[in-house]
Amino acid sequence: MILAAGILEVKNFKNTTLEDWNRTLEINLTANYMICKALVDNIIACGGGHIIFIGSVMSKVAGYDLLTYSVSKAGVAHLAANLALDLLNEEIYVNCICPGFMNTEMYQKVNQAPEKNINWIHTLAGLKNKFVRIEDIVNLIYFLINQQSINGQAIIVDNGYSIR
Repeated sequence: MILAAGILEVKNFKNTTLEDWNRTLEINLTANYMICKALVDNIIACGGGHIIFIGSVMSKVAGYDLLTYSVSKAGVAHLAANLALDLLNEEIYVNCICPGFMNTEMYQKVNQAPEKNINWIHTLAGLKNKFVRIEDIVNLIYFLINQQSINGQAIIVDNGYSIR
């Protein structure tokens, strides 16, 4: 099972409302929890399998004006680790892929209005030619579903973004 839910709210702490916080956590984190709750028994009945969450590199590094997004994606990575531990004896392998910036509709929406957030100039500096390729994420998913040794990990795939 691959779980890839996400919204991105570009606001700093002072401008984030409780409604923003709750909506982002509900979509990015709680929805993943609820889907797992609904389907894990079926995976167990099938003899095990793999659960792969799509998180974000922003779960591992701080970013300007990405409070709710970053916190919710950190929660997804931690959900994966806890599920891996809880389901260890069920032959269910749970991991979280944490991509860096991808040339997606969500990224384009933020990038098209740089005047909304001047801090993103620093966050994205030098990355325009360093997008993570969707093929690399697909290849990692394929690798993870064909192995039985990697479990409970948050795997960063960010073309070096987080090492800056």
